[in-house]
Amino acid sequence: RPDILLGNWGLNSAFALLTGRPRELGGAVRPLSLLFNGDGDSDSGVCVLAYESVDGRMLPVHGRSELAPRIPWLAERFPTHRSLATSSVPQILGDRMPAFETRECRWMSSLLLLNRGDHFRVQELPAEAQLGPILSMASGDFDGDGRRDLYAAQGFFGSNFGIPRDDAGEGVFLMGNGDGTFEAIPSAAAGVRILGEQRSVLAGDVDGDGRTDLVLGIHGGPLTLLLNRDPGSGPR
Repeated sequence: RPDILLGNWGLNSAFALLTGRPRELGGAVRPLSLLFNGDGDSDSGVCVLAYESVDGRMLPVHGRSELAPRIPWLAERFPTHRSLATSSVPQILGDRMPAFETRECRWMSSLLLLNRGDHFRVQELPAEAQLGPILSMASGDFDGDGRRDLYAAQGFFGSNFGIPRDDAGEGVFLMGNGDGTFEAIPSAAAGVRILGEQRSVLAGDVDGDGRTDLVLGIHGGPLTLLLNRDPGSGPR
């Protein structure tokens, strides 16, 4: 039965600091919310990113410096940084709140959904795979043991509004145990360290030697080929 791999933001991003860690394996976190207005009125195009605090309030992710240039009436209504920082999103939007639609994100973990016929069982990928956003994954038998392995391509530098880039993940090999669980081989142990934004990865036998190789697309960087070699047979 085909299973499903889901790459996500992971549990080490700036967003994860706001949502907290899942209370259960692969479970939901405190939500991130995107509020937006597309009604064509004076607030059309206004977007506010928010998070739920530990006391249950919906608070803005960004401060007055980021929001005021994009929301014309905000600077007059909140003349100081403190006045905005101590206000919840409903207080900030006030009577404009009903005009805004809301979308929520409640899952940040990268997951494997194991197909059990009538349902999928959630399997959270190892901690090393949660160090950065996963934008692409490839599967293949990388070590020749007959079990399916994974490679997770990580890294994302495109955040704005002062959110730091997610560069803790450098790509990770996940060696399959044959039961839906994996042993993570971080870059230092694998001997392969690829910095930058790994946006895509393909697995296949590129050189026809019967071993599964990897081709990595690096945003703003070179197309990278990892040739699978037996230990002691020369450079990879």
